[in-house]
Amino acid sequence: MRSPYLLPLLSAATVYLFPAIALAPPFALGVFLILITLLLFRSQHELLLLELLPVLLLLQYWVAPSLAYYWQSVAPEQVINPMPIGVATYTATIIPLVLALWCGVQLGSGWRPQKNTVTPATLEKALTAQPLLPALLLGGGMLAWLLAPITPAVLRLPVYFAQQGLMIGSLHLLFWSHKKWGHYLVLLAVIAWQFWQAVVSTMLGPLVWFILILLVYAQWQNRWPLWRITTAGLFGGLLLVGILTWKYDYREQARAAQTWGEKVGKLKIVLQERLAQPIEPRHWNRALCRLNQGYLTALAVRQVPRHQPFVGGETIRVALLGALLPRALWRNKPEAGGKVNFERFTGEKLSPGVSMNIGPLGDAYVNFGVRGGMVFMFVYGLVISLGYGFFLQCTAAYPLLLLWAPLIFVPLLEVETDVLTVFNHAVKSSVFVAVAFPFFQYIASKINS
Repeated sequence: MRSPYLLPLLSAATVYLFPAIALAPPFALGVFLILITLLLFRSQHELLLLELLPVLLLLQYWVAPSLAYYWQSVAPEQVINPMPIGVATYTATIIPLVLALWCGVQLGSGWRPQKNTVTPATLEKALTAQPLLPALLLGGGMLAWLLAPITPAVLRLPVYFAQQGLMIGSLHLLFWSHKKWGHYLVLLAVIAWQFWQAVVSTMLGPLVWFILILLVYAQWQNRWPLWRITTAGLFGGLLLVGILTWKYDYREQARAAQTWGEKVGKLKIVLQERLAQPIEPRHWNRALCRLNQGYLTALAVRQVPRHQPFVGGETIRVALLGALLPRALWRNKPEAGGKVNFERFTGEKLSPGVSMNIGPLGDAYVNFGVRGGMVFMFVYGLVISLGYGFFLQCTAAYPLLLLWAPLIFVPLLEVETDVLTVFNHAVKSSVFVAVAFPFFQYIASKINS
């Protein structure tokens, strides 16, 4: 399957001809595993960053819902959140949106230049001329973390972007030509810091993304054999599912903790409980619920248009304006996060401090229905893919810019984030990179001279 859009087109044709098997776990898992296999082969000679989007899309909107429907049919008493719509309705409304987004991303990938001119050797050569650049980025990222608690609200977003200097600096360290044992200790220290922040904040997502991005770039650099990267992928997948089995219990218990020590104690208790009952169905059902973003989008399908009419692009227009206009020019600018839209389009009320989202597929459906939503999802995926292609073209002149790609594109890969948040982040992170990248290059060159 050399063509990047052959697999989604074959999947779409199969679903159209045989809709009854679309959400059968063997079919959903089969499509997912074929995609993973193709990407494993490509990882031997390509940097696969944007390709994570189809992986997450299929996992959260196709594989997880198919398992949820199956579990619901064989053991309904064990299900925590039953799917709000039937299998046939999900197949007719959400699966077409999944396929449209997938096709858009893959078509944009096929239109990109055939070969990325930046190689690991190119990055190592560029860092040879600026050996202090990793230290500057890591130091700036750590400084931003330390300043974050006392940062005024108006500066929180720039400081958040600056905190990503830890990830960007770690990627620079991977390709640093002066590698010694100390550089591995620095990477371990950064990972330990991210783990500590995950424990304290009870937000484990940034830690998972940090490790995943490091592995993606490390695979591109080292070209590990298929058996090794497959083994690492299986271990990482099991570890992720294992984390999801205790994540919510830990978060609920940690809310009552007043100190860091108490939170660590809560984490220890939760982990001991999981190790004592590793195959408890309730825990694995928790993990499935977290992976199943299709459940939240299905809530919107149940509500719209029966109780809430389609809004004809209203939230998309707001998202575009919100991304382009600063809050100083729009006093009532909506907050990114999707809570208002979630409650509006699902009819569900969220408790204070709880954040849920109907995702970009939900945004497409509540605005345009199934057919219009398919068009929007296709264009949405195409724009993201072409934007990534344009970014890759820029790296031909500025190779080290490739190591800044996660800051812009990782939030665009999260298929559980609403369109407002995605557009808002894409614009602001691009502006930040346009300023920060030459700034750190200038400082590093001045120090070297």
